[in-house]
Amino acid sequence: MGVGIASGPLVAGGNEPAAGDDTPPAVSLAFDLQPIFDTYCVQCHLLESAQGGLVIENGEAWANLVNIDSTQTAMKRVNPGHPEGSYLSHKLRGTHLQVGGSGQPMPYGSEASAGISAEAVELIDRWISEGATDN
Repeated sequence: MGVGIASGPLVAGGNEPAAGDDTPPAVSLAFDLQPIFDTYCVQCHLLESAQGGLVIENGEAWANLVNIDSTQTAMKRVNPGHPEGSYLSHKLRGTHLQVGGSGQPMPYGSEASAGISAEAVELIDRWISEGATDN
């Protein structure tokens, strides 16, 4: 798997780029991001008791994030190609109040998401920038 939440560089998709190719592999929702969501988010955002109406369990995340209106601001939860226009990114960075949002930064109980690594947030933003595909 390509997730290195605790330490070390994150390599998307679990694949190394081809020799001579400087382009990093595309970020995979299933292999790169779902483990992050499982570690930091699913305890509150699961089907049985979805906080804020958001379910991001395995197999549910894409349909509940991408091109879905936020319930806290006039933004999309994830606006493909635009992390700066995606409320998820703002919630993780603790900048959600600056864009008209409300509530706490995520993961819950953290100040500016101290509980989630900057590398994990950057990986989520990269996935959004790449078009937030269901891969």
